[in-house]
Amino acid sequence: MTDKAPTNARETSTNDEVRPKKVRRTQAERTSSSRRRAIDAAIMNLAEEGYAATTVMRVAQRAGISRGGILHHFSGKAELMEAVGYRAVETLQTKRKEALRDTPQGVERFHALTRASWETIREPESIALLEILIGSRGDPLLAEIMPRFLQQLDQIQLAKTKNVAKTAGIENEQLLKTMNKLHTAAMRGLLLESIYDDGSTETIAESVKLLEWYKEQLTQRLIAGDEGS
Repeated sequence: MTDKAPTNARETSTNDEVRPKKVRRTQAERTSSSRRRAIDAAIMNLAEEGYAATTVMRVAQRAGISRGGILHHFSGKAELMEAVGYRAVETLQTKRKEALRDTPQGVERFHALTRASWETIREPESIALLEILIGSRGDPLLAEIMPRFLQQLDQIQLAKTKNVAKTAGIENEQLLKTMNKLHTAAMRGLLLESIYDDGSTETIAESVKLLEWYKEQLTQRLIAGDEGS
């Protein structure tokens, strides 16, 4: 008769100790996670497939959530788009700040604002906002919601532009407001061009350089005190 090998209690105990324990998330954490995934999925779908293709079902599929799960967080597409707007504005400001992080204050940073704005306006969040704005023309609920997001984003950018301009010795607020409006409108137009015409990349790049050149010329005049026509 063969004796049964004795159980190694210490080894068993050690194995139990190193086995990772499954951490259960709270209901609040799961809810927050699924809501975030839905918004992220909506942003990417808007940027890649456009407004019309961004249905509640498509977002649910992309986020790995049931349609009912999406509707648990949002009453419908309009409310989901509103949440996208809030997230987009917040994220774009963070990205723009990061793009300028290593640029010295003063004239150099004021010039760099154009390039930083162009870099962030090509981000998925900015494309998503533009898609929603275009789509809102046929949706009364979105028509009330979306203009204020773009207005909010423009106001934040203008305020930051004014702060940077002051460090460069430029304080003509009316001209800064006009210049900011021109640059924003030009870049949104160039963004639309890049979305619908892949062959225009080189022309768009040259257009952004022209905006940068124009801004440098205007900056020199402002610093010199020539704030006339």
